[in-house]
Amino acid sequence: MAVVCVVLTHLFMYLDVTYLDAAHTTFLRWRFGHFAVLLFFVHTCLVLMYSLERQYAGGGGWRQLFNHFMMRRIFRVYPLSILIVLVVYFARIPAAGFRPHALIGTEVGVTGLLANLALVQNLTYTQSILAQLWSLPVEIQMYLLLPALYLFARRWQSLRPLLLVWIGAVAFASIQPMISERLSIAQYIPNFLPGVIAYRAAGLSRSSPTWPAFWWPIMLMAMGVLYTVTQPYEHGWILCLITGLTANRFREIRLGWLRRAAHLLAKYSYGIYLTHVIALWLGLELLGGFSPALRWTIFAVTLVAIPFLLYHTVEAPMTRFGATLAQRWYPARHAPPRALPELDETTPLDRRQLDALLLPAAAAEQDGAGNGQGRERDGDRPRYALRTHAEVAREPPRDRNLPQPKAN
Repeated sequence: MAVVCVVLTHLFMYLDVTYLDAAHTTFLRWRFGHFAVLLFFVHTCLVLMYSLERQYAGGGGWRQLFNHFMMRRIFRVYPLSILIVLVVYFARIPAAGFRPHALIGTEVGVTGLLANLALVQNLTYTQSILAQLWSLPVEIQMYLLLPALYLFARRWQSLRPLLLVWIGAVAFASIQPMISERLSIAQYIPNFLPGVIAYRAAGLSRSSPTWPAFWWPIMLMAMGVLYTVTQPYEHGWILCLITGLTANRFREIRLGWLRRAAHLLAKYSYGIYLTHVIALWLGLELLGGFSPALRWTIFAVTLVAIPFLLYHTVEAPMTRFGATLAQRWYPARHAPPRALPELDETTPLDRRQLDALLLPAAAAEQDGAGNGQGRERDGDRPRYALRTHAEVAREPPRDRNLPQPKAN
């Protein structure tokens, strides 16, 4: 639901909706959307940990894991962002900021355009051509660390090492402004790391979640209000840590309509995130001379239609193409089964779906992986093709008295 909070934040800023005193309204509205993005960082890191586990199930070294992962991420993020940046630049759409009932544009020049296309604005001190584009450089730079964090997390049977890493990240983020502004990624590492902690906590947990599901959104809303009305932004690190430590304690939401709505929203969330300011410009500013009913109708239609079209014409095809290239150039030993959908940051967490990714401890080991060196290298986890429970059930029963062929 982070994308909903971001859209509402920008809409309130454009409409100049005042819910406290005017002097602090813009500040409070900005923090409302900013905290939603921080929660998204926790979520995306958690889901991508499962994606890395799925990829690493077939074995392979660090370099192969990193290259495969980054190839998929590049084709997942860049094609749509490049298209939107080019449209905003050449159409001269004002989308870099907000004033009451007006959108603000920016002149970035050719160098700034290249920085926005490459998503390195924080490294080149370039203003983002889209107001919400600030978060994508942070994500891309964090992706460079996720494979190493995954391998580090799976080596330990305790959360203490990850908590120590989080403390170290907080310490580094505290002194980063005194070193260099180009290292602004350090400000958000403490927001990403709770996703890794939540992933490892789920793997170490021996009990089922017991907390009622309806308390989960209530807790997130309470933390959002706390982050919004208080001044220091650093405590967002602590709130994200609380989110990561408690995410696995809540039961799954069982309302089917709500799960389907969340899945549909997550599917198109990236397109909504990148294009909602364009929809705002088309409906409420470009058509300023028309009736309010028509303007709001155009805004609502374009807010839905543009992400839908872009997902099916650009986003999904390029994501599949990137997955194909990654498998061709940096193949995993065992490709994931088609029965299990690929996980990314837009995937709502479903424990039944994630449980299907877990490798049973009593499975037959392959290719000599049962020796001590193999177990140490693979984190004491056998290497074999992932199978769903349905595939296992369809297999014919084996006669234990007959010798079994050795798997290749």
